[in-house]
Amino acid sequence: MSKENEQKIRDLMTAATGLNVTEEEKPWHSLPGWDSLRFAEFVISLQREFGVRLAPSEIAGLVNLKSAFQLVQNKKGPLGAP
Repeated sequence: MSKENEQKIRDLMTAATGLNVTEEEKPWHSLPGWDSLRFAEFVISLQREFGVRLAPSEIAGLVNLKSAFQLVQNKKGPLGAP
């Protein structure tokens, strides 16, 4: 995945949580103020930003930044290309 797309995902997380999450493997449920609404906002923005549709099983696998990077890479290719 390109560094640019990793940064886009980080920015989406910041917009959803108001937090600057830097630890790629930190579980989101451990973030202050993290709840299902923030998660839904993040998932919707992720789908819009990258033009992907996520299955419920894929959404359930989103637990940290690393999992988001991997999911987008799997959907879009190694560089996150369209």
